[in-house]
Amino acid sequence: MRRISSALTVIGTTVALAVSGAVGAVAAPAAGTPAPTPAPVSAPDAAVAPDAPEAPEETAVPTAPGVPVGKKLSLQRVAAAGETGVPQANVTVPYVDKYQALLNKTSMDPVRIDIRPAGSTKVVLSVSKFRLVREDGSSAEDTFHWESDPIVLDALGTYEVDVYAKNPVTGEQGSRSDSRKFLYAPGASMDLSSSKEEFSLDGLSAVATGRITAKDPKTGARVPLEGVTAVVSTDVVEKNSFRGKTDADGRFSVPFSLLGSEYVPYVAARFIEDEGYAYADQYLKVVAQQAFVTLTGPTTNLTMQYGGSPVRGQLTRLAGDGTVKPVGAGHIINAACVAPAGCTASTEGSRTRADGTFTITPRVQQPGTWNIGVRSPWLLKPTTGGTVTIARVTNTTRMTEETVSAPTADGKLTFTGKALIDGTTTESAYIQVDAMRPDGTWQALRSTPRPFNSTFIVAIDIPKWQVNGWRLRVAESKTFGPSTGTRILKPSRLHTWFTPNRLPYSVPKGGGLTMKGTLYTLTPEGTAKPLAGQKVHYFFKANGSTTWKEMSTSVTSTTGYYRRTVIPTQGGEWQVRFTDGASTRFNSSTAPSSVSVL
Repeated sequence: MRRISSALTVIGTTVALAVSGAVGAVAAPAAGTPAPTPAPVSAPDAAVAPDAPEAPEETAVPTAPGVPVGKKLSLQRVAAAGETGVPQANVTVPYVDKYQALLNKTSMDPVRIDIRPAGSTKVVLSVSKFRLVREDGSSAEDTFHWESDPIVLDALGTYEVDVYAKNPVTGEQGSRSDSRKFLYAPGASMDLSSSKEEFSLDGLSAVATGRITAKDPKTGARVPLEGVTAVVSTDVVEKNSFRGKTDADGRFSVPFSLLGSEYVPYVAARFIEDEGYAYADQYLKVVAQQAFVTLTGPTTNLTMQYGGSPVRGQLTRLAGDGTVKPVGAGHIINAACVAPAGCTASTEGSRTRADGTFTITPRVQQPGTWNIGVRSPWLLKPTTGGTVTIARVTNTTRMTEETVSAPTADGKLTFTGKALIDGTTTESAYIQVDAMRPDGTWQALRSTPRPFNSTFIVAIDIPKWQVNGWRLRVAESKTFGPSTGTRILKPSRLHTWFTPNRLPYSVPKGGGLTMKGTLYTLTPEGTAKPLAGQKVHYFFKANGSTTWKEMSTSVTSTTGYYRRTVIPTQGGEWQVRFTDGASTRFNSSTAPSSVSVL
């Protein structure tokens, strides 16, 4: 038998149990307690059929800082296919103040659950209605669990659950009384205050105090919760957390200490007792201290590789007693380019170590001046000591010797050139071929690796749309810079293209198939115009064949328009081609279109 587990986050009260243990025989209710009549779990009002499960509700996710990351209310998968035995119970709170039991799906269906005060045999509530729902987020279609009707009790306190179940096929009955205790505390809430409201890196410790209460189910009055655990933390994931218990009046007093690197300083508290839940927080005021940056090694007239080289140093602070001390761990170091004018590059993310030392690698792309600083509410921005000047940047690149050749027989353009690099690298240059659209913008059509400092060859398919020019580029990488060729390349022949030739997916046997559109070309000035008086060819390739056959021809009108209707006898691909460009224009074709004959 697997253990039931559940993770949830709500604003208000949350109760959840994890239970495990042996399965016992069916037990009668405690003496003096009438035995409820078990509701048949197959009844329409008692269960949802497996082929139409209802999705479990989700809880609200707190947005205040310090609240643990929210999770959907979802019972994790607890039962493998064919698991046998009495289900385990897990009492939880899908909404504020609404308690219910979740039970894993086994060979035995739940008949009822009995709720009794912890350590007592007296049953104070029996629940006998359940519904079967699909697991929230489960990828398995056969993963379900049971949900009980709401659990409503008359008194606050810690309770236990007994489960009674029956196999609907064999009639076998069983029970289990091994549930972990759960806390019934509707409307639980807490308040919180810190013994200090102002903190600095000279003093990070204080005491968090507060009170945890809940609503009395009978009177609605607020009453204290004694003996529950208050968790005090200064970060969302509670890596820096402290714990203490409430007294008879529901009050707690927990010493805590900030890390001194929190970007939003606050203290938060929640209580967790058998998964009961409430939350409070308080923002804290920080008295910032003056920071100083001391860089290690040369800082002027540096030569750096494109992408940057490590810069090392130490961050210190002016303490309240007038001495200079390391800032400690976790402060965010940043680097910003401040010259030449227009340089806006920046780098952030490196953090100080315990002794205040750091290493940061500015994303250097050009010679200039960089300021090294810190981003922290605990420290005032350094005014001196954090500047590096870069006189030369290596691993910059340059595109040269660009050419474009006549198209090949298979409709490709071939480009050549040479990508030069100022420095050394084991990487290849990524050569990018860009095409100029009619509106003057550039579109990358291919990027492929080629060695630096050697003549390269790159071939691309001729586009089936208007291209007014070409250029070659070296794409940027982490260790070398980008560059763009200065030449706008135009082939010696003019570009041609067809408007899209949209054909139907199928035609009836004996029916006609019409191919039509317009043939365009570029003028020497780079503008588009219809290509009149040119022969276009209609080709067909039957399904299963590798051979294209010319089926017909026509001549474009004065507006470049073409049209031809054919009677297909079998399914296959159709294509329109312009093949008479000779030495003045590129040949072109439409994309193949598959047409079935029904």
